[in-house]
Amino acid sequence: MLVYFTICHACRAVDVELVFESEFVAMYSRSYPVKVRAFAAMALRLAAGEHVVRLEVVHAASGAQQTVSDTKIVSVSSFDVSRLHGDVPLPFSELGPHFINIRVDGDRLASLVIHGDDPDKPQSYALRPSDAAGIKPGEQFVLMRRSIQAPPDGSGSPTSHEI
Repeated sequence: MLVYFTICHACRAVDVELVFESEFVAMYSRSYPVKVRAFAAMALRLAAGEHVVRLEVVHAASGAQQTVSDTKIVSVSSFDVSRLHGDVPLPFSELGPHFINIRVDGDRLASLVIHGDDPDKPQSYALRPSDAAGIKPGEQFVLMRRSIQAPPDGSGSPTSHEI
């Protein structure tokens, strides 16, 4: 059973809560394929026994699949929560939506969608002109959840990070 799953910039504990900083919504690049540094945070309740948890990226249209990690977990009880947190290189094979999947023992348990986009011809969210102009060849720009709260235009975006 899934407890939580997100792709973000970082995760930290505040008192008894986890705070997921800068959750990814879309990624912009002028050329593909690219890899983006991210932080994967997930927790699962698994039946007692040995399991393989896979994190994979699948392009929605072409079906191109890339395995990011395979992790072996031994669960002693279905009441225990297994936390998997860590830095991962997310591969984006081409423009378009990409599913970030968690598989447990080969069965898909959860998915997120992150759109791989072109800053000049966006298919998903259009960037502010100042943000789009700042993306140089070979660089990527990640749009974070709640980025709409940013000021309409200006220098820098308080809720987006260049990677």
